[in-house]
Amino acid sequence: MQAFYYVLNGDGILNKIQDGLRTSLAAATVLLMLTVSLAAFASPASAALTSVWTDATPMGGPRTFPAVVQDDDGLAYVMGGVVNGTSWDSTPLANSYDTATGAWATLAPMPKGLRWHSGALGADGKVYVLAGHNDTDGTLYAPVQIYDPESDSWSTGAAIPTRVAFAPAVTLGDGKIYVIGGRDTSSTAVDLVQVYDPVADSWSTTTALPSARYGGTAVEWRGYIFYAGGYVGGVPSSEAVIRYPGGSWGTLGSMPEALIFPASALGQDGCWYVMGGGNEGNPSDDSYMYDIYTDSWTELPRMGLGVTYVTSAVSAPDGRVLVLGGTNYSLSIRASERVQSLQVMTKSITLSATSVSQGGSVLVTVAYDFAFKTAVSYSLDCYILAGGVIYSPIVVSIPVPGTFAFVVDIPQQLPAGSNEIVLNDFTVDYDSGGWTFDTINLPLTVVSAPSVEDQLLAIQQQLAVLQAMLNVPGANLTSLAIEAAILQAKLDGIIAGLGVMGASSSTMWDQLNVTFAALQQQLDDFQEQIDRVENKADTAGTYGLVTMVLVIIIIILAALMVMMARKKP
Repeated sequence: MQAFYYVLNGDGILNKIQDGLRTSLAAATVLLMLTVSLAAFASPASAALTSVWTDATPMGGPRTFPAVVQDDDGLAYVMGGVVNGTSWDSTPLANSYDTATGAWATLAPMPKGLRWHSGALGADGKVYVLAGHNDTDGTLYAPVQIYDPESDSWSTGAAIPTRVAFAPAVTLGDGKIYVIGGRDTSSTAVDLVQVYDPVADSWSTTTALPSARYGGTAVEWRGYIFYAGGYVGGVPSSEAVIRYPGGSWGTLGSMPEALIFPASALGQDGCWYVMGGGNEGNPSDDSYMYDIYTDSWTELPRMGLGVTYVTSAVSAPDGRVLVLGGTNYSLSIRASERVQSLQVMTKSITLSATSVSQGGSVLVTVAYDFAFKTAVSYSLDCYILAGGVIYSPIVVSIPVPGTFAFVVDIPQQLPAGSNEIVLNDFTVDYDSGGWTFDTINLPLTVVSAPSVEDQLLAIQQQLAVLQAMLNVPGANLTSLAIEAAILQAKLDGIIAGLGVMGASSSTMWDQLNVTFAALQQQLDDFQEQIDRVENKADTAGTYGLVTMVLVIIIIILAALMVMMARKKP
């Protein structure tokens, strides 16, 4: 069984790809026609996304030194920090920022206001705030502060063994939170990696850093920890290091410049983005992308406002990287409420319909674009999930970049109701390495199919309308070709459905014979009209479109003839 899908090359020309998937010739034809109709506004695959820093909706107030933690839906939690950079008093304020809408909400305040702290999202969906300094106590704070979004409430966990500040934190796949380096109560950098277990509410240590450091930034990537910048040996550093899943540390390529207190995030494209940082009075507006596969750094456009004391950025689901707040001495209170945004990729996955009859099909169109990477190919697993049961599993492999589409058949036996089309293991291969996106679920409502007789009658009626439209002066032949292809796909779905149901009642076949005769007559009429149009055609393009319509009708009749020969009692 085979599948056909179509992509647009760099010249906007359709390329037809054949793979070992299940679909029909009719579905492939309608896919071709629909893709042609989209070609006028689809972006060529060779055109990379152009991206510069812009301002998103600001936060509800200025903030610097906060812990910024992002959940799986893109909601950012802004915990503690400083609201007035002239006094530097730590605040217990807790807020959320919706990266999709820019909505700013006030949450229950922290038990203890902190600055110089860090945060991480637990496997349980709770926000863990660790380490840091409290100005009321005048010392570094030890207990873990735990925010539960479900109840909008706080609790506390076990105290960190060695109190530190300026120590970024990340959560690994084992659910444990790693607090990396930091500056202790004597203002001395440490090489400790302290590990908090939220389930056991306990602390341990693991393999130390290559050297003591604080004030850098860190992210997790597939079980690895990447750490860059900060103070190493008492001076700003451009060094970047990696912790391997086994626990050992290694050295990465150095950043183009030494940065202290920068922000960073893992982008939706799988690259590491590092922005801002620097001294209070002279914050950096530089931004960089680290390519994990090539161990190389790329300088990106400059930010609109240089900021420092940010440490964590946000990777929004829509492909943006966001830097929230930060310190800049040019501001009246030195703390910023600006949210600076860089679009590192765009993505669009759409269905041709969200409600489909049993025995029908749906077209999935996929369009991704990247600002700082070059896509080479895509692959994904696709299936329909209904009541916990998998239907129509297929594997899609796209050996060329660009917008592409494929057809998913809706089995006759698929239960009617609310279901999902699932795209799993969706991977993009770049010119170096690759990246697997999160699982994508596309809601799909399946409705009970009408009787076969009604479906055939509807096709017959629509073909009659198509014939009438051809007689209209100035008829859009491209549109007629698309409509004919759609009818062809519907007819093919009926044929496939009959094979599943094994139907052979005399009433059904009588109806088929009537429909076949009607289609034959309409073909004769259609051919006569086409001949007249061809005689009047002024360009070869018009002749090609007319021929396409004729070929589609011939395919319909050929499919019916094959079916009749196979199914005739």
